[in-house]
Amino acid sequence: MAKLIINVGAGPNDKSGDPLRTAFTKVNENFAELYAKPEYISKTSLKAVVAASTSFADFQSRIAAL
Repeated sequence: MAKLIINVGAGPNDKSGDPLRTAFTKVNENFAELYAKPEYISKTSLKAVVAASTSFADFQSRIAAL
């Protein structure tokens, strides 16, 4: 499933965005997909990657390799 974007409308209370129920259904579906992924990065793994990284680019490449 692709990421579901919540339409917040053009301005406050202009009624052009998603209704509240639709918006939170999208939120729930996005989180369900995220937590169902087997490649979830644990807090311990993330701390190790941060500690070992020498630069932001190095950090990005280490995260991509997980």
